[in-house]
Amino acid sequence: MRGWLKATLVIAALAITILAATILLGQYAPQGLGSSLAQSLSIAVLALGITSSTIAVLSGRGIEEYFKRKNEEKRIKSALLSYFAGLPFQLLRIESVFHGISEKPMPPLPREHPPIVDSYFQAQTETIIRSPTIDTSFYEQNIRDHLLYLPEQLARQAVAAAMIVTNLNDYYSVLLRDVSGKSPILQGVFPAAYVLTAYMNSRQKAHRLISELASEARTLVLKMTNELLEGKVFTVDFSQVLEKMRSIKDPLDKAQEEFMKTLFPQANAQPSPSDSDKPRPAGS
Repeated sequence: MRGWLKATLVIAALAITILAATILLGQYAPQGLGSSLAQSLSIAVLALGITSSTIAVLSGRGIEEYFKRKNEEKRIKSALLSYFAGLPFQLLRIESVFHGISEKPMPPLPREHPPIVDSYFQAQTETIIRSPTIDTSFYEQNIRDHLLYLPEQLARQAVAAAMIVTNLNDYYSVLLRDVSGKSPILQGVFPAAYVLTAYMNSRQKAHRLISELASEARTLVLKMTNELLEGKVFTVDFSQVLEKMRSIKDPLDKAQEEFMKTLFPQANAQPSPSDSDKPRPAGS
């Protein structure tokens, strides 16, 4: 924008200079030469005027685009601030759920137990995990498609926060699916309480990590909210939280293996070699 303004001023100065030169030539130069030079200078002034007008139009459009972008940036920042302001409370709910189910293991149950125990464990589990997922509709409708209007660092932080929220929702959705009364793993040959205790105990470490992930994300979102409110330079670094999120995959995979081994121990037992497979003594 400043470049357009400088160019306009330079052209205006040239036009004034040429105009002054035309007047002087008209007074002091010989009649024929002065007339010819004055005509050439008039053409030059006209050309400069046209160029100046073009630059002025382009400069006006550039200024209009600049302020339009600034207004859009301000609007998206305001929307992002509204989204971040509501996230900590939702993150806290997810954090509390996974902290509660990872704090201590459930007492192991034998496969044979009274049916009332199944109903009790199912009701208790559903009570503990009863919480809505994090609402992402506001982000998707008002922020996601406008990230390019934000400063690069803030846009990266917004994307990182959205990724963490999406993963936390996925972890929680899987938990709800697996421990609900309609879960396929609870409709098999094993009693529901036996399956639930095995499932929860095998995932204790993974659930603790998910709770820590939600807690750390909540702290960073609060810091970002404060920085947006105070107009500070955005200094929040999500790299460690993203790394923690990636580190949860291995504990979840191991938990699934442990869970299946608990349900089907015979499938993991190594078959003993038969007599016919044993090496025979030499000379027999």
